[in-house]
Amino acid sequence: MELKYKTSNFPYVDAFAGALTLKDHGAQDLGLYDFLWDVYRLEQFCKDSKVDRGFAVFVTNDYSYKNDVKRQKSNANQFRLPENRLITGSLAWGNPDAGSLGSRLSEFKLYGQYSVNWVDIEGTHFSFLIFEVLRP
Repeated sequence: MELKYKTSNFPYVDAFAGALTLKDHGAQDLGLYDFLWDVYRLEQFCKDSKVDRGFAVFVTNDYSYKNDVKRQKSNANQFRLPENRLITGSLAWGNPDAGSLGSRLSEFKLYGQYSVNWVDIEGTHFSFLIFEVLRP
């Protein structure tokens, strides 16, 4: 199982934990890529028969991970996770600055098909998304 937990700045008060402020992770383009790269890695484990199935889970209170706004200058448009999108096949950066990618590949291919269906967590500002990855 792979888990991504991405937050935006949010003050929160809990009876058990008290007052706290969630950190703003930012760099949503890298967060989107990293989640789908996790799916790719799980596919490789399944393909190599190391596991029968895997799960990629994304939890966030940052709406920008869920929206479908494509910015002209964004290099991460292919990695967006809007509701009802079907993700499969080759995913690639637009015209990335090599320095901003770090060790990330410029392109990778998913063999599975993954439907984006966000679930709101009742009583919170959070949503989650789960992709089940199966052996081909």
